[in-house]
Amino acid sequence: MIVNLLAHREYSSGFTTRMMIYRDRVIFENPNRAFYQGPSDTDTFTPRTKNHTLSNFFKETGFMDQLGSGVIKVTKDIRAYANGKETQFIEGDMFRTIIPLDERLVNTRFASSNEVSLSGQKVDVLINVLLSDSSRHQIEGIIRNVAQNKPLQPT
Repeated sequence: MIVNLLAHREYSSGFTTRMMIYRDRVIFENPNRAFYQGPSDTDTFTPRTKNHTLSNFFKETGFMDQLGSGVIKVTKDIRAYANGKETQFIEGDMFRTIIPLDERLVNTRFASSNEVSLSGQKVDVLINVLLSDSSRHQIEGIIRNVAQNKPLQPT
């Protein structure tokens, strides 16, 4: 999801990328250049690359399987955690991905709501880390820090 957020973010927007974690769902919001408004039908969804350079980079470095595979992959992979509920993708000025969670499978240590905002600085740091020679372990640590809303140091 982090790679999708970076690859599809509308960088000319002043809005921040956000991840909100609740007991029953995770919501990702990303500034967007909308092609249409409203929910996306995953059966007829047509993928559109918004940031070709970033998308090609993520594909070449192995962080992305193929261009346009994000919605299909999230829809398929999340079923194990959602107890049969479908992921929602809602197109608008903010692209929203709502991933349902089966409360029985979620660690109960989470508070009822946690929110992570990706400021321009955090997005820049994440992009720099992904472009660097950092090991996968180091990259995962940085992403964990972002998810825990810890401060990041530029690389």
